[in-house]
Amino acid sequence: MADVARPGFRANLDGYLDTELALHRLVERRTRELVRQWQDRRRLLTSPADLAQEQQRIRDAVLRGLGGAPDVDPTPPPVTVTATRHEDGLDVDLLHYAATPTTHVTATLYRPTAPASSRGAVFFACGHAETAKADPVYQHVARRLAAAGLVVLMADPLGQGERHSYVRDDGSLAVGWGTQEHTVAGIQHWWHGRSVARGFLRDAMAGISLLASLPDVDPARIGVTGNSGGGLLTTLLMAVDPRVAAAAPGTFVTARTAYQVTGGWQDAEQHLLSGTLDGVDHVDLLLAFAPRPTLVLAAEYDFFPIEGTRATVAEAHDLLARCGGSRSSLELASFPVPHRYDPAMADAAAAFFAHHLGGDAVADDRVSTAPLTADRLRVTRSGEVALDVPGETFLFDDQLAELPGPLPPGPDDDDAVAWLSGRVSVPRRRVDGAPRWFEADDAATPEGSRVRRGFWFTEDGVPVAGVVRTPLDGVRDDLPLTIELQDAGTPALAPDWAPDDDAVLALDVRGTGALVPHERDGRDPRTIGSSTFKLGCDLLWLGDSWQAGRAWDVVETVRLLREGLVPGLRPGPIRLRAWGLHTFTALLAGVLDAEIAEIELHGHVDPRTDLTTRAWDADSGRWQWVLPGYAGRFDEARVERLLGDRLRLLP
Repeated sequence: MADVARPGFRANLDGYLDTELALHRLVERRTRELVRQWQDRRRLLTSPADLAQEQQRIRDAVLRGLGGAPDVDPTPPPVTVTATRHEDGLDVDLLHYAATPTTHVTATLYRPTAPASSRGAVFFACGHAETAKADPVYQHVARRLAAAGLVVLMADPLGQGERHSYVRDDGSLAVGWGTQEHTVAGIQHWWHGRSVARGFLRDAMAGISLLASLPDVDPARIGVTGNSGGGLLTTLLMAVDPRVAAAAPGTFVTARTAYQVTGGWQDAEQHLLSGTLDGVDHVDLLLAFAPRPTLVLAAEYDFFPIEGTRATVAEAHDLLARCGGSRSSLELASFPVPHRYDPAMADAAAAFFAHHLGGDAVADDRVSTAPLTADRLRVTRSGEVALDVPGETFLFDDQLAELPGPLPPGPDDDDAVAWLSGRVSVPRRRVDGAPRWFEADDAATPEGSRVRRGFWFTEDGVPVAGVVRTPLDGVRDDLPLTIELQDAGTPALAPDWAPDDDAVLALDVRGTGALVPHERDGRDPRTIGSSTFKLGCDLLWLGDSWQAGRAWDVVETVRLLREGLVPGLRPGPIRLRAWGLHTFTALLAGVLDAEIAEIELHGHVDPRTDLTTRAWDADSGRWQWVLPGYAGRFDEARVERLLGDRLRLLP
């Protein structure tokens, strides 16, 4: 059976534009432009005073990207030791400490048994290993550091080990561990304009407070290390916690532009909102720590590109030398291994911390090679804090507590609209549109109609596409026009779509319909881990978002239509009609443009539904709606007040 003739574009807008790569190129270009601007600024730094001022700027930018400083009680956290395992020359305490009254962090504390009046200590930040503190690789690192005479605290991160947030009564998980859990909760935090990394930092900083309170630990000699996600956490601690005396971030440090071209995605706690816009790159995280000693541990076969690591360390060395610092305070140790905290890295870290914190960089043969099983390192009775500790709270609960109640009418309504206008319009480069229009095939044109497909630009480098149907017998200047945002976009249009409208424009905004970006791994673009998700995260680093851009596309298209975007069409009243994932885009466009006559939404879900649902459906694609800061400024009632009788909600 022959295919039905359709009025929309074929691949890559009939060959006129490589739409699969357009947004990838845009995001890469904007990122590189900002990175170059901040590099140029760093080249102007030439004195100790310049460096000190830059370090404060970096700390402030990191804290803004996190959504504020973590809430950390400066006093030592309450600790409960549930058991102790005795190894050769080593005691391993199984414990949990209360980072907050309702946040209990399961951990292991490695203590050399040889007597000492004062020792250095290391907080070990676990990466994305399912068993976290019980992972055999991490156990080896902790033992290696303890064999060097250091006290080592290794904590389960949220979503790993014994700290899963989405645990059913039978112990099974409603949301996958690690990156899945971090991202499901992390997206909810983005709506508030903050990062879940604040929670990871809070727990780590409470762990450092615990170490500092131990009678045999010198609080002035506490270091941090970790790899992968733990390497990220190490760099954040370097930027914001002045108690850290030495640091060894592993298998993470590279450069934003170097990692970006890999196309790889990262889970939510690895992203700083507006980080690139505010000048936070990996080099900045290293500079913020100077002159305290740093050892960058790098895997040469990593997916965090080694060329980025080398360039970052070289740039930091140059700046430190110009500003009167010592290059020797920053070292790089790289190893021909893939992404892991390799035993050779553990040896290098042990020697580094023994030198700077006090200890004995002994040979590796003094370290036991037989890890303990996860059961032997279990702190809680069931293996899940969520099941054993009544009233325990997690990342979901943290953001739910920040969700404001009903937002009353008044001047704040206007302030919210002004904020939204700024979020949607600030990073744009408006262009003249440069539209191209093409007649549809006769087989795709209903009798008595004229059908054209076209594309134009709403900002520099950003195409949108549409199919417009108007009457064949001429067009009135005041002809009502409906803009449709359909779930599947213009590629799925049937020839007889929207038969009851005088004139209709089916519109594909950025990243939808005929404009879906290239998917590196062939994933559904609605899912976490897709290239579309990765682009969305890159946009957040730029102070932008998918949703802000799409709302802009609609508002700009409406403006261009009024100015003659479609030859021969001067529309009268303009209405919006949207389905599914596009309903929020139409809603925001209606709030921003009060002259849009009607906003008709089919199957709209209020964003707060996802913020008040613990295990919300993250693969619904509604993460594309995120506008950081929206949750504190808009609720359903405020939106309905602003739209009034222009809003129609349909199933």
